[in-house]
Amino acid sequence: MNLDPGKDTVLSQPAYEYTHLLASLPRMPLTLQTACSPVSEITLRKRLSAINAIDQARLAQLRLLVDWQSIVSEKDKHSQLAVLSSLVQRVACGGLNLFITQVIDLRALVAALVARSQGNTLAGDWTPSQLRGVIHQHWQEPTFGLGRRYGWLEKAQQFILNQQFYSLEQLMMQKIWRGLSRLANGLQYDFTALAVYYLQWCIIDRWRSYQADAAMVVFESILDALPEPELSDVS
Repeated sequence: MNLDPGKDTVLSQPAYEYTHLLASLPRMPLTLQTACSPVSEITLRKRLSAINAIDQARLAQLRLLVDWQSIVSEKDKHSQLAVLSSLVQRVACGGLNLFITQVIDLRALVAALVARSQGNTLAGDWTPSQLRGVIHQHWQEPTFGLGRRYGWLEKAQQFILNQQFYSLEQLMMQKIWRGLSRLANGLQYDFTALAVYYLQWCIIDRWRSYQADAAMVVFESILDALPEPELSDVS
């Protein structure tokens, strides 16, 4: 959605409407590994339809942060991420802004690892991340000189080199989940709380899809291991 609420927008929804909406939603689980979706997609969409178009647009843009399916083409999303960063800065949600900055940095690091593993380079204004200069300067170093600061980089690099992109995405989802959980502590019933809830729901939804895919792989492997049935001649 291309929607710009303008520079002076702080809250686009009355506070009592956030309170009513969030109070109507079930509690989010504490951990991702054992998480079940607390609310169905149909129900959540129905509840979110009560908020205005500005907030719906902001949530749609925020979902880009947890969309890892097209990680290998991160540079194609630069314009969207730049708009996202600029938009949320204008709506004065301090904690949410910090979280977004951290996730954009995380995505930039993973995109750089993927590009380098494919023998590509990332030139120009390919990400709004504040780490872009450091990545360019330390391009030849295994973790761009940031291994101590971001301890997960080495594991992510191994997943990429082994083409284990499901494992990579799950690692990133766990990192983002922890960031959202920290942000959720002490929040009031406002847009930031709604955004945290929505992003956590998106992550659970994606996580459960992986579990379903993995179960199907196991099921198919069991079927493949079974002997072919013998066909009796009934003529």
